[in-house]
Amino acid sequence: MYDRFDWTVGRTLRKLAKQRIRVVLQPGDYWVIDCAIPQDGDTHAALLTCYMRGWIEPLEHAVPSSQLSPAGALPQNISFDKMETFYRLTSAGWSVIHRSDLTNPGGVISYIVDWIVSSSSQPTTLPVMDQPDPSLSNV
Repeated sequence: MYDRFDWTVGRTLRKLAKQRIRVVLQPGDYWVIDCAIPQDGDTHAALLTCYMRGWIEPLEHAVPSSQLSPAGALPQNISFDKMETFYRLTSAGWSVIHRSDLTNPGGVISYIVDWIVSSSSQPTTLPVMDQPDPSLSNV
């Protein structure tokens, strides 16, 4: 049975893959992340589940964080009101997103057909070798 939380985990993983750094603010090298994941209870649990499964890894811990205004502009007095962790996808995470961990159905079908054909055909008999010439064994 499919759990709805597994859908949330997959969606969070795909959202993480869409994040990108749009601007680096100076001074301080503050990243402005485009398509950032909203941090709520379900997202945090999904990120921890992805981390436990080896699909993501922490890039930076305790990074100051804030949101832009709804218009997308920087606030006048920017204040970082929370600390967050940045994550990056591992190769296993990319495999999950692209579903490359699934077995190729064509390969499985080909294997089954080959097995059926080879097991249903007549067994072949090996030719019987002649006895060795006794005159050659006196070496």
